Formats: sequence, C-alpha cells, structure tokens
Amino acid sequence: MADLNSLTSSAYNQALEVIASVEPRIAAATKAELGDHDENVTFDRMAADLGDDLAGRLRDISLELYRRAADLAATRGIILADTKFEFGLDAGGEVVLA
Repeated sequence: MADLNSLTSSAYNQALEVIASVEPRIAAATKAELGDHDENVTFDRMAADLGDDLAGRLRDISLELYRRAADLAATRGIILADTKFEFGLDAGGEVVLA
C-alpha cells in the first residue's frame, strides 16, 4: 500500500479520482454492552430492528454527513476513507448525532 505522502502530485490526483468514484455505503452495527464488541448488521437487519422509516433516515443522514465531511476534507487535501457515526433519539423522538 502506497504512503500518500510519497505519491507524486499526479499520482495523488489519480488516487483522489479513484476514491471520488466510489459510492459511499453504510455499515450498520448494534451497540454492545460495555466490554463487548459491537455487532455489524445488514441494512435489512437494521430496518427489521428499527423500522423501515428510521433505518432509512439514519442511512440518509449518515451518507449526507459523510459526503459533507469528505467534501470539506478534500478541499484541504485529505481523503476521508472511513468514519463512524453514532446516533440516538432525543425525548421527542428526533435523531441526534451522539
């Protein structure tokens, strides 16, 4: 794997083009009890657990957050390749970023 610091400007720009062409996706996980590992789950499982509406909202919010962060990072020459967002619901049932 190449160290991005050692890439030429041309190679760096090519790497950015490849990364930009990849569609982001979500990888949902359940929150484990303290000391245990979170469990990765499919979107279908997330929808079954949370309901189609909430699962869809979380997917859409996650992708929009990622796109905005990736765009901002790119303006500074940073490639945002992986993120983790944690969500909850407030007392009124609104989605909050934890």
